[in-house]
Amino acid sequence: MDNQADFIASPDSPENTPQDDPPPVVIEVAADATLGYASIQNAVPVLRSMSITNGGIAPLLNVEVRIACNPPFAERITLRFDRLAAGETRRIAPLDLRPDHAWLADLQESVRASIEVDVSAAGVDVARTTRPVEVLAYDQWAGTRALPELLAAFCMPNNPAVDTLMGKASALLRSAHAELSMSGYQAKSRDTVWKQVSAIYGTVAAEDLQYAEPPASFGDDGQKIRTPDRVLAHRVATCLDLAMLFASAFEQAGLRPVVLLKEGHAWVGVWLHATCFPDPLTDDVQAVRKRVDSGELLVFETTGVAHHHSLRPSLRVAMEQGLGHLREEGTFRYAIDIRRARELQIKPLPSRIVAPRDGEGPGVDGQPAPAVIEPMPLLPALDVEALEAADLSGADTPDGRLAKWKSRLLDLTLRNRLLNFKPTKASLQLVAPDLAALEDALSDGGDFKLRPLPTLMEGVDPRAAQVHASRGAGRSPLDDMAAEALGSRELLARVAPDALDANLLAVHTAARIGLEEGGANTLYLALGLLQWAEADDAQAVHGAPILLIPVTLQRQSVRSGFRLSRHDDEAIVNPTLLQMLRTNFELRVPGLDAIPLDQKGVDVARVLQAFRLAVAEIPKWEVLEQANLGIFSFTKYLMWKDLQDRTEELKANRVVRHLIENPGQAFAREDTPGEFDRLDDAYRPQDILAPLLADSSQLKAICAVDAGRDLVLEGPPGTGKSQTITNLIAHCLGKGMTVLFVSEKMAALSVVHRRLVDIGLGPFCLELHSSKSKKSEVLQQLASSLDMAGTRTAEDWNREAERLAVLRQELNGLVDSLHRPYPNGLTVFEAIGTCIGQDGRTAAPMPWTDPLAHDRAQLDTLRETTRRIQAFAGAIGDLRTHPLALVGHTGWSTAWSDDLLAAVQALDLAIAAFRARVASLAAQVGIGEEGASMDAFGLLDELADVLLGAPRVPQGLARQAHDPVARARVLSLARHGTARNVAWLKLGTGWTPQLARLDATALLAEWSAANATWWPKSALDKRTVSGRLSGFRDDGRRPTPEQIRQMLAPLAEVNAADKALSAAEPEAQQLLEDRFAGLDTDWTAMLEHEAWAARFSDVLTRYTDAVAGGDAAQASAALRARLQPLVGENRAALAPAGSAGRALLALRDGWRDVLQALAVVDGLARPVAPLQGASHDDAALTRIQGTLAAWKGAKPALQPWCGWRKVRELAVAQGLQGLVSAVEAGAMPLGEVEAQFEFGYRQWWAKRSIDADP
Repeated sequence: MDNQADFIASPDSPENTPQDDPPPVVIEVAADATLGYASIQNAVPVLRSMSITNGGIAPLLNVEVRIACNPPFAERITLRFDRLAAGETRRIAPLDLRPDHAWLADLQESVRASIEVDVSAAGVDVARTTRPVEVLAYDQWAGTRALPELLAAFCMPNNPAVDTLMGKASALLRSAHAELSMSGYQAKSRDTVWKQVSAIYGTVAAEDLQYAEPPASFGDDGQKIRTPDRVLAHRVATCLDLAMLFASAFEQAGLRPVVLLKEGHAWVGVWLHATCFPDPLTDDVQAVRKRVDSGELLVFETTGVAHHHSLRPSLRVAMEQGLGHLREEGTFRYAIDIRRARELQIKPLPSRIVAPRDGEGPGVDGQPAPAVIEPMPLLPALDVEALEAADLSGADTPDGRLAKWKSRLLDLTLRNRLLNFKPTKASLQLVAPDLAALEDALSDGGDFKLRPLPTLMEGVDPRAAQVHASRGAGRSPLDDMAAEALGSRELLARVAPDALDANLLAVHTAARIGLEEGGANTLYLALGLLQWAEADDAQAVHGAPILLIPVTLQRQSVRSGFRLSRHDDEAIVNPTLLQMLRTNFELRVPGLDAIPLDQKGVDVARVLQAFRLAVAEIPKWEVLEQANLGIFSFTKYLMWKDLQDRTEELKANRVVRHLIENPGQAFAREDTPGEFDRLDDAYRPQDILAPLLADSSQLKAICAVDAGRDLVLEGPPGTGKSQTITNLIAHCLGKGMTVLFVSEKMAALSVVHRRLVDIGLGPFCLELHSSKSKKSEVLQQLASSLDMAGTRTAEDWNREAERLAVLRQELNGLVDSLHRPYPNGLTVFEAIGTCIGQDGRTAAPMPWTDPLAHDRAQLDTLRETTRRIQAFAGAIGDLRTHPLALVGHTGWSTAWSDDLLAAVQALDLAIAAFRARVASLAAQVGIGEEGASMDAFGLLDELADVLLGAPRVPQGLARQAHDPVARARVLSLARHGTARNVAWLKLGTGWTPQLARLDATALLAEWSAANATWWPKSALDKRTVSGRLSGFRDDGRRPTPEQIRQMLAPLAEVNAADKALSAAEPEAQQLLEDRFAGLDTDWTAMLEHEAWAARFSDVLTRYTDAVAGGDAAQASAALRARLQPLVGENRAALAPAGSAGRALLALRDGWRDVLQALAVVDGLARPVAPLQGASHDDAALTRIQGTLAAWKGAKPALQPWCGWRKVRELAVAQGLQGLVSAVEAGAMPLGEVEAQFEFGYRQWWAKRSIDADP
């Protein structure tokens, strides 16, 4: 027989090639379904990964893996392994095949290719798989089938055709604006960028291109993209071709293009200043629209340049069309930012042509390029310089890193409101003719009501403000009104009445959020505004607040309105402004090292005068007396100030020093490994002052801090960080230390403070993060701390600590028991964890009673057995319905397989022949059922044997064999005859048969009387008796007295038997016919005849019971009626030469053949259950033949099945019968056998271990 085995390959493998006895091998290949020159050029591997798994039970040696591409778009490679262990998976990633660039660059149309992987072991192929791949043409983009960002590769700024196009655009730009050139964003002017875009647009429009429709689904499926040289040479382009042509031109000009795609269409955009999207692919249309609406991004339709020159839209019209695409709902797909893609190393495709010839001009219409550049449309105001990100690059040195930190903290750009203040909804300008008086009023305390700007001497009011000013002291009526309102504790805001509440609400909300998140007041009244410009010739001027007065804005109710009051924080001169003046302009404002004060507070006049004098000689710089209420934050400036002024002092801290000098390296550990692993051994409960619950990791943090260690606590929300911090603070307070707790968000501070208050440590906390950070509140907190008296004594704490020590000892004992490793390598903790993870599942039973029954090696042996069970059972499939389920043999070999299949064939033939003989016997004799059980066939064989013996039995007895009375009479007759023969032998030798005629009773009486009389009469009487008996002797002599005495008792038995035989003689002649010969009858033969009759009756009854079931009595009677003629008058047919005799003999021979063939099969297959089922089951032969047919069809599975039986036998021997039973019953998935064993074993072991160590 052929030696075959099944192979396992990857799911997409088109073939599984069987070889001679190889183990199963699984190949898994990961590769993109689509590849092209653009993906290869941009580091997309041909083959991402490959894994090979040996699923067999034996290692593979000298493994060779051959990888090839068909057609050869990449070079083939060969990998070699000396050994691949059973169950081992070898993964190689990435596995980049070297692409054939020339082949890919010359590819004009996409082709269906494949990556083929062949695996061989010891020179024999064991597995093969093929991965289909679509290889795209050189100029083909895959769309969303691959990386959509690869569209940026088709933006080709270095294409020679783009050089020609840019030459024309540059000439057009210079002709209109001699001072301009294609300089990208160097001018930092959107107008300059617009002119460059307009020049490129006009140049492309003059090329007289023709439009071609793209495929409808190119955004998803991609399409071939014409390179710039093809577009300009053939003058045909799709929307995507044109978008990429414009993008190529923009990129060469130093601009940053964006390609936009919607359903079935593409257009282009360009940034108007040097920025880009956060990611190369943006699918949020709203994010794109916002950048267009803000005036940062310009998008326009490209297909208009391919219209007739009389119908070509201007760039402004194309802009409206491009923006219209963004307004459409549900059609936008994504935008590709070329600049961001380049940062991610997506390179442009290399060009395949040389530069076009000079003189190549427009098409057939011959229209020249436009003579003018379109003027820039009205765009939203945008300060480009304010949007430019600060350059944070610096040397990777300690000084460079410090410079980076400081540059991130100190924002000297125009984004900072402290340098470039502009009115917003969250600010409010006040009417303040006298800033000093306003500051003095605020310093006096109290709150001020805010009023809107009234209509004064305007509109229908007949009075004139100019007349009021000329007749008065030169002040406007509004100034006079504000001064009077200040005396009434009211402030006028420069806002309309209907907008005041909204503005105040916005200011109040922003201030409240700042306080809640940052824990510090951010609401200031800015007194004075420095108007400044970046350069003498700069057109834009900016305003920077000078003096910042902290204030609060509150209201009692919605209807009561807001009221403004002075905050307890110190007033401050704008520190960011002072630093900007020193850094950018080398300008120092003298007299402000300490803020000038007057009798009521800050000397506002001196502060403003100091700035006036400092900027007096600078054009366009001026101090404006304005009062603005707004949100200002300079906390980062204070951090920058620390870094600037206290660098060396900060370096004294080892954490800061490490971050400056050795970032990226592991922080040097101060503790020794395992120092804090056994906290309970090193720390008493009295040593740890943790009032809140803490687990071991949290206690470890407390002990590390107590030991003076630096540490970082990290954990997701809800893991107890705030509780640990609370315990840390309490512990440090108990040890006499001072703790500063800092957080970016006030919420974290509030949580910890609330917990400290709950445990009675509130009086020891100084709040610097909320409304209590005012001076008065701080003083109250300090007073409360000083007045705080202890409510608990040290004795209370020590007593509680001692109680805790006892509990801790008990808990540690439990922990030690849970985590103590046992000889098998398990801990109770691990076992319980496994059981919890399998909650709801039923574990397979384990037979052992002792939890110490296994050591680690023995448990590993059990695990290896379960792995083999999982491997074999998984390869075989459902064990319950497997065709080889009855085969119990474990030792597979080629010879055994051949012998078994030959025996199966022989048994099948024997059964077929036997069934034919049963059918023949049924036809001739009327007995035999093909669908009978094995018991019935055995009885049929016995009945056949009985019937063959019928001719030797008297016909009368055979006819009445089923009559128990007749059989009893024959038996009684035979017994009497046998008894007479036995009694006759007891008479002694020499007696004639006529002796039986004597009456033994009378003769005994006569002989007894002779012996009893007197002598010599007794002698004479004895002589008389002996004389008479001499006639019954063979020799005619007198018998001796001894012979007479020996004869008398047996003679009585003979007389009795003769009497019985004489009485039964008529019936005997009827039953036995000529076989009865009186006293000369062969009584042994008579016993045999009776035994035949009894057997015949018994076998027939049992046979009908076996085949007829509930109707056995009726069937038995019918069968007796059919067989009675056969054993009677037609018994000649039962002779060996008779028809019935031949059929019966053939049946018996056939049955012996079946039994012998079945014994051979049983000996080879060692079936786990009889092939025929239970001996009383019907259809036994059909069941056997069905099993044999299944075995024949499952010939290739014999080897793995024997392997399964072998590992099953091993598992049962090792005590895993429960696991095996569950697998065979389908009670657990075949892929989870190993996990289920682990669960079952650990559950059993955990219970036994807990019982042994309660």
